[in-house]
This record gives sequence, C-alpha cells and structure tokens, in this order.
Amino acid sequence: MYEFILSDYEVLTQSGSGWHKYLRADIIFEGAPRKLVIFFENEADEKRMADSFEIRVRGKIKEQHATLSLLLDDVELIESKPKK
Repeated sequence: MYEFILSDYEVLTQSGSGWHKYLRADIIFEGAPRKLVIFFENEADEKRMADSFEIRVRGKIKEQHATLSLLLDDVELIESKPKK
C-alpha cells in the first residue's frame, strides 16, 4: 500500500461509469516525475472530492511503467481538510 498527501490535484469525472469522480496529480515517485491517477474504492469518498482540499489517500499501485501514469486503485480517503 502507498500513501500520498496531495494538495495540488485535478478532480475529473468518468461519464461512462455513472459520473464517478477520480483524481489526477503530478508527483515524484521513486525519484522521477510521474502522473498519478486515483480511483476511489468507496463512492462516498469520491463524492467528498473538491480541488480546494488537502487530502491524504492510501491505495495500491496497479501499474508501474516508466512511460505511463501510475494508477492508484482501491483508494481510501484517510483525511481531507481545507487548504491553508
């Protein structure tokens, strides 16, 4: 399991799956800049998402290829608080 604290991310929606929300962020992972795509396990967590919050999330990295985005799946929202 990996855990990330994010304050700079983009909230996106998937129309093909009932307008579910997911996140995309730029991070440094193992010393390299990467895009991270975050899919929530719990629909209640994804409904709480707004890009005005600092969040702490935990989940499983599903794909680790140097030229592709990292996928963080089965994500649990640990903490959400307004940005300072």
